[in-house]
Amino acid sequence: MAAQSWAEWLSGLVSGLWPRLTPQPGSHEARLEEMRVSALLDKELRKPAGQRDEELVHKLRVERRKLGLANAQASRRVNKYGAYAWDRHTRTCCGAAQWATQRIAASYHALADFYEQVVQQMAEDLAAAEARRQPIIAAQPTLHLELPEALQQPPPRLDMCSECAKFVQQGQRPPSQQQQRQQQHDCGGSGGGGAEGSPTTPKQQQPSPPPPQHSSSDEEQR
Repeated sequence: MAAQSWAEWLSGLVSGLWPRLTPQPGSHEARLEEMRVSALLDKELRKPAGQRDEELVHKLRVERRKLGLANAQASRRVNKYGAYAWDRHTRTCCGAAQWATQRIAASYHALADFYEQVVQQMAEDLAAAEARRQPIIAAQPTLHLELPEALQQPPPRLDMCSECAKFVQQGQRPPSQQQQRQQQHDCGGSGGGGAEGSPTTPKQQQPSPPPPQHSSSDEEQR
């Protein structure tokens, strides 16, 4: 018992001397932190009304909304930069290079627009949580990939090099319908009556965007 008390005291001392650092938004650690806070909120909401700590519920709900908004903003920033980079990238590696570049850029534009909608709704959810009110529908995040006719049919595979084929395959993996529904649920579920779903950010396996060949410092920071 004494050993356990000593260990607890030492753990508290170390945590006090070494404050917990906030993970970078959009990182794996940040998404795990959002899930951790969401789990604590769900646990408290499952308690009977008389046993529930309403102030703790409010605190956890606001914290979860802040983390979710920061992660969504990070995803929006990554995809906006991906669209910007691929719009300006010139590939000459194969006969299908121009088609592949435009197709990948279109995927990034669609994802950037999707996360723009997510950010709008999550910003409203956070404001509602802080004001202790029900959120309104500011946006209904939906992924739209509208391709011009020239990009709807890929060129003959023999004209495409292996690198372009890999980029196109990875860049064409937008969020599934189930992941989109979960994201919409996470955006709109800040009511106080029941458990809130765990946050799910659409997982993407995309190529890292190439650096733009001609860009200004202002555009890169945007």
